Amino acid sequence: MESSIDKKILLVVPQPVVRFGLSQMIGIHSEMTVCAEVGTVEQARQNLAKQDVDLVIVTVEIEGGIGYSFLKELAAHKPKAAPVAYGYFHDAASVTLALRNGARAVISIGDSIEDVLSALIGTTAGKISVTKANAELLGQAMSEPTKSKKQSNQKALSVREQQLYKLLGTSMKQTSIAEKMGLSVGSIDTMTHRIELKIGLKNTLELRQQAAVDLYEAHRLLAPEA
Repeated sequence: MESSIDKKILLVVPQPVVRFGLSQMIGIHSEMTVCAEVGTVEQARQNLAKQDVDLVIVTVEIEGGIGYSFLKELAAHKPKAAPVAYGYFHDAASVTLALRNGARAVISIGDSIEDVLSALIGTTAGKISVTKANAELLGQAMSEPTKSKKQSNQKALSVREQQLYKLLGTSMKQTSIAEKMGLSVGSIDTMTHRIELKIGLKNTLELRQQAAVDLYEAHRLLAPEA
């Protein structure tokens, strides 16, 4: 029988009490281990330069948290270390903001241990995961009539527009998207505005947030109910 390999997790959490609680929670699962705990971005960078990890849990939406910029940095430069956003998420906008900035999982203070571990396990398997409470926030923000209309409008997108729409749901910058699609930044900008009009969104921020939600929904990786 093959022995399971522990998934290594780096905690980037300034608050010692929060670090301790997360470490104890993760320690419950036999196949995940906290390999290091740091309180600053610089300490996290130094640690990541020395070892490979599977997940990096970063506090956002919490007083004194690290913030979203480090999630973006991880997504862009450490693709094998999946970023996990942890904090207080009160509405769909904050959840989609985390996803848009590169989070591969969104877990909240107040989530059950089972939900948190389920989301983390899903993420180590390469999935995009949110806990049940955060999934409910996303669901409440998208009523069925709105969802049906949006899906109908998306059918009007060309193949290239659909490709761009999916990329807009990631943390990729416009220049990186242009390079990936083999187009100029100007062409990407024009196509982005055309998609906004077709789907019925007001601006690029709304478009990226909606695309991030759809990227999550496409994976169908809602944390399972207990």
